[in-house]
Amino acid sequence: MERIESVEIKHVKGIESKKFDLNLIPNKPSLLVAPNGFGKTSFAIAFRSLAPGGIKLDKDSFYCNNENKHPEISIAYIDANKTTIIRKADKDHNEIKNDFDTFVINSRLMPKARTFKVSGAPVTSASLEVAPIALIEKIPEKAILAYSFTDAKGRFGDSGKVVPNLSAVLSNCGIICSLEDIADFQKLKGAKTAKKIEDFVSGVARLSGTKQQILKEAKETMLAALEEIEQLSKIVATLKNAGVAYPDECEYYIAAIQIAEAATADKALWQKVTKYNRYIKEKRYYEENFKAFNTTWKGIKPKEEGSKGLIVSFPKANQISNGERDVISFLAMLMQAKTKLKKDKCLLIIDEVFDYLDDANLIAAQYYLSSLIQEFKAAGKKIFPLIMTHLNPSYFNTFCFKDQKVYYLSKTAAPNRTIEKILLNREHSSLEETFSRHFLHFHPDPKDLTDEFLKLGLEEHYGPSPNFHTHIYGELTKYLENNTYEPLSVCCAIRVKIEETLYFKLNEEDREAFLDTHTTTKKLDFAESKGLDVPELYYMLGIIYNDGLHLRKHADIITPIASKLNNLTVRGLVKKL
Repeated sequence: MERIESVEIKHVKGIESKKFDLNLIPNKPSLLVAPNGFGKTSFAIAFRSLAPGGIKLDKDSFYCNNENKHPEISIAYIDANKTTIIRKADKDHNEIKNDFDTFVINSRLMPKARTFKVSGAPVTSASLEVAPIALIEKIPEKAILAYSFTDAKGRFGDSGKVVPNLSAVLSNCGIICSLEDIADFQKLKGAKTAKKIEDFVSGVARLSGTKQQILKEAKETMLAALEEIEQLSKIVATLKNAGVAYPDECEYYIAAIQIAEAATADKALWQKVTKYNRYIKEKRYYEENFKAFNTTWKGIKPKEEGSKGLIVSFPKANQISNGERDVISFLAMLMQAKTKLKKDKCLLIIDEVFDYLDDANLIAAQYYLSSLIQEFKAAGKKIFPLIMTHLNPSYFNTFCFKDQKVYYLSKTAAPNRTIEKILLNREHSSLEETFSRHFLHFHPDPKDLTDEFLKLGLEEHYGPSPNFHTHIYGELTKYLENNTYEPLSVCCAIRVKIEETLYFKLNEEDREAFLDTHTTTKKLDFAESKGLDVPELYYMLGIIYNDGLHLRKHADIITPIASKLNNLTVRGLVKKL
């Protein structure tokens, strides 16, 4: 199976140089989780700036605003032969386009300034607007096949009564588009093929009788020769699949001959006709989806805007709800992506759009993305949808794809399996009471569980509680100094530090009762009941340390904890301790 092993980006926005080891699986939603400020948007900007001739960054998107720092992107993927292929792009070259189509969906909100005069003085007012989305950038000229039913009947002489009228068929954009996909009409111009068709037409023209009699005789004596012509048979199959119903098989082949002759009479016109009908089909697809989905009173829908193309325009941001704006914008860009992603391998990057949708709109967005994935899969293509998010899917019940894959981008944390093993054994009967009370909660009296640790195969160095606390506070210091740290130890240290701080603020007669109170939250409540002003911060940080101190076997709790700890705001809150 083809997979994307890694993506490496240099000198784009906030990324100086980062390699993302991903191992992405095709046709499955991939959630790329990282805290705000990590570089998710820079990742998206890198691919959004990918043009056929290289990476074309906006002036504000160069790393540290230094235009001499040239951008680079590298994708390493495993092909069907299990060979690792590397494709690169820089400011002057783009190898990535040889293998991948790419598309980025991001927020369409943009600031807009207006200047007007008040008492003769210029005043500038700023507002938020949603940038228009071009679903189709250029509307092709209208083109119709030159078809005459009278002329078509005339070719068959007195037997013209057997010729079906194709006016409705040739104005059906779905049929025209299907014919474009399957039929090479130029093959019908070959001498042998053309003679078979002409022999059939002249043979039918010589027959007499009722319509049914003529068709019956033609079927019995002449139809077999036409059925040998592959392109005619493909046209017949297309008509049947489109629901065109004729009572006799011969009529299908007579219709196929008419279509072939109309298409080959003027090759340039046929190309214009198919291009225009493709546009009409896509336009109807967009209109139907917006009609079914868009309930806002503003009636947002695709409209033809001259040379601009088929455009979705939005009212001012304050005239529709945030939820409507975001999900309709997402839907429009997803449709746009569908028209852009043509190759067998495609990369779709969604930059934090999902993070701000409410539950109902999130379900809708996930449904449409899942449908797109299924379309690609059914067509034998591989799409890699990358959803950039700062939300931790294991904590927020936000993402509900059937088979989503989660990748945590932040790698500043280094798990300590020794500490993890100790925490997994915390409920063992020989440790449970003492370990929780004196190691994982603050207690002024030291305890030594070295013997118990040895019996359970745990690292004896951490058996004395002072050693354990020295270790976790050391990891907390590393964390606060932005060095590589061990997240479980930091969780332990945060909780112990909170309890230690409150313990020494209590009157001596209340301290023992504080130590005897189970769970940190109840300890905080107890401290408040004794008149202490317990900061809201102490409660909020429980979201961090509670996960870390209640591990489950075979569940990756450490990575999402590290993701939360790496959030700049969370780090700032911990510093306040």
